[in-house]
Amino acid sequence: MALEKEKKVFGKRYELIEAIVVMSGPTAMDTPMLDQIITTKQQLKLLSNIVSDQKHPWIREYNSRISSIDNDIRLSWEKKFKRKKALTKVIRASLWKKMTTAQKVKYIAKKTIFLIVFYTFTIGLMIVLLGFGLSGLF
Repeated sequence: MALEKEKKVFGKRYELIEAIVVMSGPTAMDTPMLDQIITTKQQLKLLSNIVSDQKHPWIREYNSRISSIDNDIRLSWEKKFKRKKALTKVIRASLWKKMTTAQKVKYIAKKTIFLIVFYTFTIGLMIVLLGFGLSGLF
């Protein structure tokens, strides 16, 4: 088997070191108290080789575990976002249905006036800044 060398070098601590590498991946060399687990230079060199080798089975397991966690997080976030969006849409629709015609007209008028004032202010500010920019050219 390919891992016989690791079993031979690490001895009784084989499972412990395997767990550290699978859980920590490339940062296994920064694990606290590693100097108490690794006792020889040969073990340290082998651990360094394992951590730097992306094709090693332990690092492959670490990468697959991390990618599955990332996928789970992404999928749960997307599911939560879709649920929130659908709920917001339902709430807005139900509130719109409960409004009277006068309330709807008032709501649309408020929104329209706000947007007209906002865009007028924004365009006016752009024209003023453009004027300052062009005045510096002459």
